[in-house]
Amino acid sequence: MASVFLSDLDADYISPSQACSNPMFAGSAANPAAGGTSGGAASAAAAASSPAAAPPAAGGKLTLAMELDDDVGANFGVVEEVRPDLISGVATAAGGTKATLSLNDCLACSGCVTSAETVLITQQSAAKFFEAVRSGHYACVVVSVSPQARAALAAHYGVPPAEAQRRLASFLVALGATYVTDTSGAADIALLETAAEFVARYRQSQPRKWAAPEETVAVSATNQRFPNRPAAEQLASVVRPLEAYTALPMLTSACPGWVCYAEKTQPSSIPHISTAKSAQQVLGTALKRAVCAATSTPPASVFHVTIMPCYDKKLEASRADFRHEDLDAAEVDLVLTTIEIIDMIAEAAAAAAAAAAAAGQAAAEQAVA
Repeated sequence: MASVFLSDLDADYISPSQACSNPMFAGSAANPAAGGTSGGAASAAAAASSPAAAPPAAGGKLTLAMELDDDVGANFGVVEEVRPDLISGVATAAGGTKATLSLNDCLACSGCVTSAETVLITQQSAAKFFEAVRSGHYACVVVSVSPQARAALAAHYGVPPAEAQRRLASFLVALGATYVTDTSGAADIALLETAAEFVARYRQSQPRKWAAPEETVAVSATNQRFPNRPAAEQLASVVRPLEAYTALPMLTSACPGWVCYAEKTQPSSIPHISTAKSAQQVLGTALKRAVCAATSTPPASVFHVTIMPCYDKKLEASRADFRHEDLDAAEVDLVLTTIEIIDMIAEAAAAAAAAAAAAGQAAAEQAVA
């Protein structure tokens, strides 16, 4: 089976040696065996039977070599001609060229992410952040920074994490953010909820001796009365135990990439996945419900942005499960990754340098005049 390796994703904590689950190479129209037009997938058999492509011509075609493994484990080289703007090549020490994928290439393969999900990802960009800040539609813009993203920024700029947090907060406030917070507290809540669910599942799975249930009298569909209890404790709401959640072992739900993979390829594992929200969504729920209610702020007027280490968090924030119709608002409105924040900082620095150079040149011309 052909294996395509992801690249340029170090800041997103995806291992560069991770093989794509659905290899895809898009070839030119002149080489139908390579996959046809953009978006076509070449199977290993088709790739093995395709003729060797000529060296790159003036038209800009790029010749790449793939290593394919047959059923018995023998390695053989196959040359593919592909469009250079779809899959790039990196020269190897042996003199060949290794095909590498950008994030857009990975998302375009539809093996892990559907076309609709790709649209959701493209909608969650830095441009949307600037649009929300400048529109004046929102009463406040709250940015939540994950510890992983903060650590990556600190390593990138060579500063301590606390200093990175302070500088990032100043940068975001200068761009128009109202508050900059941290997701560590939400992560603690998510961990406690996950632990409580595991304990409930474990207890439900244990064999128990039968005991006569406590006598109750139904008062309504949601309330019951315990006549043998003290008067102050007789009336209580019906609390349904987590009997439906007994599958063990319990698997984490904190990674949206894993959840997406399980839903599409391993549906039998879904009962084992925890129902607890991730730290990102826990903080979004607390902000849009508890904080907004305490401050009498309409949730729809609060724009919540999170800075996360992984692009899959964009898909998580876009899920319909995390949009509350009664609030007319999503728990998280926008997710920016570490790479996007670094790009925003670089663009701001370049713009400031250009403005300073223009001002210096204008001052020099005025002095000469």
